[in-house]
Amino acid sequence: MSGPLVLVVDDAPEIVFIVQRYGREAGQQVVGCGNAEAASEYLRQTRPDLLLLDLNLPGMSGLELCRRLRATPAQADLPVALFTHWDRPADIAAGLEAGADFAIFKDLLCRPEAWQSRLAEILQPADGRSALASLSWTQARLPTSSPEAWLESINQALRHPSVRQLGPEVLTVLASRALRRAELSFAREWLLPGGLTLDVARIAPALRPEAVAALVAALAEQLWRVFGTAEGAPVWAALAVVFSSDS
Repeated sequence: MSGPLVLVVDDAPEIVFIVQRYGREAGQQVVGCGNAEAASEYLRQTRPDLLLLDLNLPGMSGLELCRRLRATPAQADLPVALFTHWDRPADIAAGLEAGADFAIFKDLLCRPEAWQSRLAEILQPADGRSALASLSWTQARLPTSSPEAWLESINQALRHPSVRQLGPEVLTVLASRALRRAELSFAREWLLPGGLTLDVARIAPALRPEAVAALVAALAEQLWRVFGTAEGAPVWAALAVVFSSDS
């Protein structure tokens, strides 16, 4: 088999079995490791196309393994996806802070088509960013309304129930990543208490239309890395309002 190579690190053999079965159906090579030490040894010899990493492992945690990978030049850019549950925001935030690129939630294992779609879009070239091509508004004309209106539209998207379920810990990490990617200096003071919305009064005076466009596109990418294209559809629709309204 010559398809993409996926390394799944999880101490539940039944989980690894399901991922391997889905992988065979999709033409992927899936190798399983039950702990971080075995995964670390495997990674010294072989570079997979994607590492699916559970954080709560016996012995060395998945969090520590992720940190070690990011500190190793030869493995620093290895695509890593947190393999976790929606209801563990502290784990998700810690994993993203440690350098994980994506999140894949274990509930997708009960939805084979959704699982296959999510894996396929991440395994596409260029770190999966080609999947964002469908978000055509990220390349749309620049908005002409006021910075306050742009930011309020962004905040409406961040208040969407799908985003709020991530919680302030995760959203703070994603917002800081987006601001850095948009080449905007990030300060936690840019987020209102609770971490779920941007401080319009503080940010608006510093933003030009080009910066808004870059920020919205960066937010879309960071949220996609957690939600995926299908699950994030309502969020993309909310963010697109920035470009579709001049009010």
